Amino acid sequence: MTATPARRFRELIAAEPLVLMPGAYDGVSARLVARAGYEAIYFSGGLSSSSFPGLPDFGTRSLTEAVAQVGGAAMATGLPILADGEAGFGSVLALQRLVRELEHAGAAGLHLEDLDVPRRCGHYAGKKLVSAEEHVGRIRAAAAARTDPDFVIVARTDAIAVSGFDDAVERSRRYVDAGADVVFVEGMETEEQLAAVPRLFDVPTMANMVEGGKTPFLSGRELEDLGYALAIYPTTAYFAAVAAMRDALAVLRATGTSRDRWAQMATFEEWQELTGVPEAMAILDEYGAPE
Repeated sequence: MTATPARRFRELIAAEPLVLMPGAYDGVSARLVARAGYEAIYFSGGLSSSSFPGLPDFGTRSLTEAVAQVGGAAMATGLPILADGEAGFGSVLALQRLVRELEHAGAAGLHLEDLDVPRRCGHYAGKKLVSAEEHVGRIRAAAAARTDPDFVIVARTDAIAVSGFDDAVERSRRYVDAGADVVFVEGMETEEQLAAVPRLFDVPTMANMVEGGKTPFLSGRELEDLGYALAIYPTTAYFAAVAAMRDALAVLRATGTSRDRWAQMATFEEWQELTGVPEAMAILDEYGAPE
């Protein structure tokens, strides 16, 4: 029997000293992550929201958009995907629907944050928390909803910026007791905090590396040495793509041609190959109506 994405993800976490996951925000970026040789993908809510529908990371995605976006990346790659479940998109009823639909879409797990609405990116100011009790209920509801027992539930806390490091640790312990498989302390502000977290828990821990964010930016090797089991780099590909588009468009505006940027651009042939045009043509030739 073929292992589910969740089972493969758990096996990867158990086998590797560190699972390093760049962020994808659509099917093409997910394919590029896979082709670069990574074994799992992180699917960012903030970046998929800012990609479509072009809005900031304040919980503006809907549940159905989130599931469709993750499902597209799963279909495009077949790799285990850790999805950003934000704060569950509503009540615990909505959260349980989210878990079941993400499983059906091919995700390997999700992370849930203890933010109140309007929830926001973990590196923004002005965050508000729900009570630890409320988030314990979310974690318990998520664990109860999964039909695949291997589906990974990551408990994220944003408490450092609101109530301090000690409360973040205490909350995370409660979330583990409620059924979380992985601890994710978001928005750590010092290398001392980064170093402390893996030593404080008996379950795997995850670090979030955002270029220019609040957390000191460490390499995967450094995070591995600290004891992290997972590391996500959600913004790397997106920031690189934004800069490349910005520069190419500036050249086109200034000169009336993109020719001077061709050496830095993908080719028409590469785009076709990446998106599966030859395979689609073959299917049309075999099954399509003759002209």
